[in-house]
Amino acid sequence: MLEIVSNYPGLTGQEIAKKAFQNYLITYNILIEKLKGRCYKDENYGWHPLSQSGLANKTKVSLKTRVLKIIEESDGIKAKDIASKLGLERSIVNSLLYGSLKDQCEIDSTFLWRLRDEKIKEKNSTKVSGQTNQEIIAIAVKEHREATINYKGFSRTIHPYNVNSTYCVAYCTYRNDLRTFRLDRMKNIKLGENFSVNYDYINKSDSQIENAKNFRKYY
Repeated sequence: MLEIVSNYPGLTGQEIAKKAFQNYLITYNILIEKLKGRCYKDENYGWHPLSQSGLANKTKVSLKTRVLKIIEESDGIKAKDIASKLGLERSIVNSLLYGSLKDQCEIDSTFLWRLRDEKIKEKNSTKVSGQTNQEIIAIAVKEHREATINYKGFSRTIHPYNVNSTYCVAYCTYRNDLRTFRLDRMKNIKLGENFSVNYDYINKSDSQIENAKNFRKYY
């Protein structure tokens, strides 16, 4: 596991689990318990070897610059082609595009990435006062931002993937699973940083939110 972190700095726990052919929960426990003091997690949920923190941060900044340069020189380019030009796995490029570079880049309906035409306001400046729970969570779904909520008296941090007028399907960091939440039971919603997108959850969330009405009593 530490060898994967060292060879591929910046991978998320889910990406490390996939490379190691391990369950995500097992991988996460190893990272935070067995490898504590030997690796660290950055603000985009990417893991780095602790002994090379300075080098890892420099590599991260350099990689961002290179990705932006490729996008700037292209009239629209797909993530897989950016990864190919850099000799990287697509998941690493995606984690940047949907994470720390989200404010500088945008994707169109044909999955081509371009630089944004105008400067985007700071992501933490989103006004939530006067907005409904559905409207706030819809922002989180669109911008891939985590949300802190009070739900049934407990504080939860979630990664929303889908929302309708009644329900939200989100990854719950406490339960380590994709869960369905009732919007009217969410209190004190606060939007946070971007989360690393799990593309399997996008498909699962569609069917899960559709089936939520059949299991209303559980939510």
